[in-house]
Amino acid sequence: MRKFFAPVLIVAIAMIGVVATPKEGSAIPAFARQMNLPCLACHFQHIPKLNAFGRAFKMGGYTDSASALIEDDNLSLPANLPIAAILKYRYQTATNKTASTPEKKGTERGEWQFPDEFAIWAAGRAGKNVGYAFEGADALSGKVVFVGDFGGVKVGLVPFHTDAAGPAWAMEPFNTGVFRPNRSFEHRGETSIAQKTAFDGEATGLTVYAGSSMFFASLGLWGPAIGNPDTGFDLSNSYRAAFTPSLGGFDAMIGVFGYAGKTKCVNCGTLGANEGSTLQEVKTESFGVDAQAQGEVGGMTLEVQAQYVDISASDVSQKKGGGFSALAELGITKSVGVQLAQSSYTDKSGSKDKVTDATTVGLYWNIAQNIRLSPEYTAYSGDGRSKDSQITVLLFCGF
Repeated sequence: MRKFFAPVLIVAIAMIGVVATPKEGSAIPAFARQMNLPCLACHFQHIPKLNAFGRAFKMGGYTDSASALIEDDNLSLPANLPIAAILKYRYQTATNKTASTPEKKGTERGEWQFPDEFAIWAAGRAGKNVGYAFEGADALSGKVVFVGDFGGVKVGLVPFHTDAAGPAWAMEPFNTGVFRPNRSFEHRGETSIAQKTAFDGEATGLTVYAGSSMFFASLGLWGPAIGNPDTGFDLSNSYRAAFTPSLGGFDAMIGVFGYAGKTKCVNCGTLGANEGSTLQEVKTESFGVDAQAQGEVGGMTLEVQAQYVDISASDVSQKKGGGFSALAELGITKSVGVQLAQSSYTDKSGSKDKVTDATTVGLYWNIAQNIRLSPEYTAYSGDGRSKDSQITVLLFCGF
């Protein structure tokens, strides 16, 4: 428990120091078009992190609309198809402690990743109680959300598939990294222990969920594969439960999440040397707890997060281990903020435990609400002290 709270204390002390110093004085733009609202109506500090309104829109299955609708008996469609583009440019370099060859290459020399990512999205309202989101011309990630409102509680069913985001792609409204796109830092494995322990990857399945302003819960059946997985109902489970109270004026969340069970299939994605030829049994055992809080301090916005994950022997991560992470983001102005994160990961897959600690600092600058520039720096210690420190400069654009 002491290890779990150590990074939280470090971040809290650092933020108190910043606040006490004297001072002068997953975004998808198709949703902004559908709602006729600015990006930061749904996002906290910067895209892609969600605020309470953004979480409510997501739990509503992307069906709320302020734009013109084409309506008839059993029909309710936006007048215009909601299309968006996401573009990421990156420059990455390393300190070259461990150059792969005498002639450095890749990030050892400094690598311009133009683009690092480019995706076309179609997402939004398909009917009064049906929403959808699809990425890429080949629909590498897609879902349909069937949702109803029962006394202020949104209840939904989501069939989904994804090439990279894991079963949380179906419905995960929080920013702690359980859902890969909704995270604070580009250095995801160094700042979210859920991302370090592989809470992502290929997934196909069904999820049911319920949520309101006070709670969120989901339960899913899924397999670690995409592209017509032959699993039948030999599927693993995913689960998430969270309480979302208001604490001292902060919008807070305290939750648990994880995977359980086994999947049996022949075409289990990229897992196993015998992919496509023999029946495999893929174990998915993991458990995590997390928390986040969003609010204002001294006229500035502040988000803090903490997370702990334990992975049993799992074929999804290929490693037994776990650890903790904590981070804070202080929005000095509406456009500029500072970031700090600490994580500690323990690899228990070998004969001896190996502990890698990572400290990450960063800045974000919202050039516009839909365009962000973020430099980040990560340094390693513990058993990871020999790893190259990483520098990334990210330009994120959503149109």
